[in-house]
Parts: sequence; structure tokens; C-alpha cells
Amino acid sequence: MKINIYDRGTDQTTVVDHGTYMTDGPLQSFKASWSPDSRWLAYGRDLPNTHSAVFVYDYSGKQLHQVTSPFYSTSSPAFDPSGKYLFVATNQSFEPLYSDLDNTFIYPNSTRLAAIVLQKSTPSPLYPKSDTVAIKKEEEKTAAADKKAKPPVVPPASKPSAPEVKIDFDALESRLIILPGEAGNYNNLQAAEGKLLYLQQPNTGSGLKAQALRFYDIDKRKTKTILEDVGAIELAADGKHILVEKDHGYFIVAADEGQKMEKKLRTSEMQQWVTPREEWRQIYTDAWRLERDYFYDAAMHGVDWAKVRTQYGKLVDEASTREEVDFIIGEMIGELNSSHTYHGGGAIEETKRASVGYLGVDWTPEGDYYKIKKIIRGASWDAEVRSPLSQPGVPVKEGDYILAVNGIPLTTKTDVFAPFVNLAGKSVEITYSSSAGWSGAHTVVVQLMPTEFRLRNLAWIEEKRTRVEAATNGQVGYIHVPSTGLDGQNELIRQFTGQLEKKALIIDERFNNGGQIPDRFVEMLNRKPLAFFATRDGAAFQTPPAGNFGAKVMLINGWSGSGGDAFPDYFRKAGLGPLIGTRTGAVLSASAELPVLSTAATSPSPPSGCSTPMAAGSKKDTASTPISSFRKT
Repeated sequence: MKINIYDRGTDQTTVVDHGTYMTDGPLQSFKASWSPDSRWLAYGRDLPNTHSAVFVYDYSGKQLHQVTSPFYSTSSPAFDPSGKYLFVATNQSFEPLYSDLDNTFIYPNSTRLAAIVLQKSTPSPLYPKSDTVAIKKEEEKTAAADKKAKPPVVPPASKPSAPEVKIDFDALESRLIILPGEAGNYNNLQAAEGKLLYLQQPNTGSGLKAQALRFYDIDKRKTKTILEDVGAIELAADGKHILVEKDHGYFIVAADEGQKMEKKLRTSEMQQWVTPREEWRQIYTDAWRLERDYFYDAAMHGVDWAKVRTQYGKLVDEASTREEVDFIIGEMIGELNSSHTYHGGGAIEETKRASVGYLGVDWTPEGDYYKIKKIIRGASWDAEVRSPLSQPGVPVKEGDYILAVNGIPLTTKTDVFAPFVNLAGKSVEITYSSSAGWSGAHTVVVQLMPTEFRLRNLAWIEEKRTRVEAATNGQVGYIHVPSTGLDGQNELIRQFTGQLEKKALIIDERFNNGGQIPDRFVEMLNRKPLAFFATRDGAAFQTPPAGNFGAKVMLINGWSGSGGDAFPDYFRKAGLGPLIGTRTGAVLSASAELPVLSTAATSPSPPSGCSTPMAAGSKKDTASTPISSFRKT
């Protein structure tokens, strides 16, 4: 990311700096702070060690200064209106959280608020205060004087001139002072007179959801709360008011403690006239520009991108609906022949959908009625989700007929799910019988499921696990990793720690739809035995405790991509075992949330391609190829 300053007065652009890895989130959150006299520009950017540092650019002298070192990550600088301090957020607190399942740990909530004293002669904001109490002499006043006293004449207030800001860069970082208060998750620092405003997100692991708006009172050296639950904020130029966003509504509050969002700004009556075809042309052009400016390969995979704009632009002129424009944008982006180039959203008509309740069963029609062919079950220990018919006390069994739902007959003349429409998650009365008729029918109340996906997923995993267990006399474990996102991460740790004692593991990453870069996945599987500890009365135990030191193999197929490409590639590079199956999808790159187009449409672009240490610079063919293939017979 390039950092420039555009001067409206001179119509000149000054090149200031360049970010190292800044894409996606860092681009969206990037903010800069001008000093009160508009000479100095402070901002944070990333460094080669992935930490961030604070920089100050002297616009008058055209000189860049790095204010903080790479040792700690420091960001979100904000100049004090008095010109004495530069406030920053710095990650200098280390309190680990430990896993319940293995001996790993993380260091969240590490940020502290701090002030950098800009001049050597300026006292610390935490300088020791004298506790001497001054004794005031009561002034003698006469009654006559009191009667004749007149209110003083107050001259009209004049706008104070901005203070000249001087910075002693020599040993500047050594004048960084940590402010009182606990470490946490702080961001969006903004300074007003005598105050440092900031957003405080809930601490990782706290379970809280609300983001609070607070300020640090520089004189009283205390933290005070303005609002307990906000979205985004912006401090007004006068430093006395704040624009607050909450749940898509906007409020103006004072920059002081104990505020309430009582009067919502009236925005619902705001209207804008739009000429659809002109808007469509703008949306199309912006989508084209986003790829031009952010696509990881400046050569655009060899495509003449200017020609593509003209070619597909002609189709936009012929479009009759917003849906057609979205289709054309997809076709245009498709010329890049790259993954992670998505599009969608905007003012597109959406089909009305109705929820459906589920019993978690396989149905089979028999005559006039539907019969329960199978009740879907995961492992006996999978209490996460179960079929309503598997709950204790529910007498319905496989082979029974479901005759009615809430008294509405269910026959093979209608779709089996018709009486379950709009009943997702609701309690219903089921009429059932062991024979195909109403004779001897019974009723039972069950709570329907909103989806069967997870239940069927658990059943699928358990079927594979028991098959492996039976074939290996219980010596080999089976783990399915559906993605490299949160669900895949959870499945790996869940199934891995539940089968640590196995002599070997089959890692099934078929149909893996990607997510994160799975280096931690491989790290978990690649733990080596370091020591064994003997005890007097129990079995010896190992370290690392959550490690499987047996043989491993990975199953792959062509439906795996992105992180699903990387996982088997890293697995093989770590020497964990062979890959068996068919070649993965070769779609590994990274997407980024770029600026939103008009009417909330999106068109992300992959800002990075993948290369390997063995073939630095290679950006293509990121597939994992197996050493052996098999065909299902």
C-alpha cells in the first residue's frame, strides 16, 4: 500500500511511504493523524517482522521518521491537541490463555494505551503531583462594595491559534509512557482537549459482545465511559462532540462520560434519485478498477485488461436488469482465470424463502404414507446435535409411519416436507404408527431441527471412523477435516485429541473448501516425542501431551481447494506421510474485502498469489498431487 499526501492548495501529491504487507483489514483500518499545526503526519504501518510501528512525516521538511522500534507492535497514533503528546496503542502486555485440550497457549488482550512525550523538556503525563494544600485567605468585602459590584465584561472569545508542535526525535521512543488501565483490545484512538478517546472491544475469552467508547482523562488520570455499546465513532473537529453509529443508526453525543443515544439522526427520509443505467455503468467500471488496482499480478495474468473493459462494457449497455449486470461483471472477472474473484450483492431481487423443520431421518414412500427408513445418528458421544426421534422418551422408531404433523395428514400425494414448512425449531405433534394406517396410531411432541446438515455430517464421519476401526482392529484413527476455516479447525482438534492413542491416523481432507492457511493444522499433526515421564503408581506420560507419534496418511480429491490445496501440500512437506487420492483443485490464493460498490454490491479481488520455498516466485499450479490414485468401484 502506498501512502501519499495530496495538497489541495498546490495540487501536488507527495509520496510518503509504502506498507509492507498491508491488504484487506489493515487497508480498511488505516488512519493517520495530523498534528495541530498541520506540519506532522503520524500513522502506523507494518514491518518485515509483521509487527507495526508508528511513523511521523515532516511535511515541511519532507522527511520521514520511524518513531517506534519493531520489538513491540505499536499502532493507532493520535496527536494531542496541545501538541505535547502522541498517543499510541502498543502491545506490551503478556498474559497467556491456555488450552483445555493440549498445552498450547495464546497471548490475546495485549494492548496498552501509551503517550509519547514529544519534547525532552515536557513532563511526563504521569509526573508526580504535589500533595501540598494551599491555604486561601478570605478577602474582606464591604456591603457597599457588594451592592455596587457589576458583572465583568467578557470580551468575545477568539479562536485560539494552533500550537506549534516541536518534536525531539532523539531518544523519542524512550519517552513512551504506559498510561494507567488494564491491557485489552483497544483501537481507533482520537484525542480531544485533555482526553484520549478510544474504542474498547471485549477481551478475548470474556464472552462479552459489546464494544465500549471510553476516554482517559489526562488531568485526573482516570478512565471514564461515554457509551457502553457502540459501533463506529468519529470525533468532531471541535473535539467536543462525537458521531456514533449503532445498528445502522447515527447519534451525536458529547465527548464526556455518561452519555445516552436518545435522539437518532433522521436519515430514513433521505432520498437519492438514481438513473439505473448510469449507476450500472459506474458499478461495472468500479469493479473493473478494483481488479486493475488490487489483483496480485500487475500483468493481469497476461490479459489485456483495457480491452476487456471495452468488450464487456458494451454488454452493460444492453443489460435490462441489475441481475444481468452482476452476471456481466462475473464474466468480465472470469477472464482473469483466477480463483477468489467473487461478485454479488447489490439491489437484486431476492426470492422469498420459508424455513423447514426436520426430524433427522431418511424417508421412504410406501403406499399412501411415508415411512422412516433410517434415523440419522452420529457417534454415541456426539451430544452436539441429535435427531428429535433419538431423544430420551420418544418412542418413534425406524420402520414407523408418520401419518400427520400437527394434525395435518402427511401422504405420498404431497412432498414429504410440505407439512414441515415454517416449523423450523418449533415443537410439533407427530402422529405415528407401526403400520400403514391410522389404526393403533399414537402421538408424540418433538422439537424439529432447523437443519440436518450437522447431524448428517456427524453420521458421515462416524460411518468412516467405524469402518477404519473395524478394518484395523481399533489401531488406526480417522479424522475428517472439512475446511481450513473455523469448522475445520474445530473438527481437527476434536477428532485428533479424541484419538491420540491410535497407532496411526488417516486424515481425510476430501471436499475441503479452504479457509485459513493451515500451518497450525500441520503443526498439530507434526508434534514429535520429546520426553516420557515415569510415575510410581500410574502409566508413564509423554510430552508434548497432545501428540500422536504414529504413521499418518492423507486422503485428497479434486473437490478440495484454496486452504484445501495448502493442507496436503504442507502435510507432504512436513514429511508426515503420503497423499492418496486425486489431484486437488489448484485454486490457492487470497481474497480481500475491498471497498463496497454502489448499493452494497461487492467485487473482492485476490491481492496475493501463492509461491513455495522450493519455487520462489511461482504463482501458479498450487495443487497437491497424490503419489497414488484410486478409483471407486
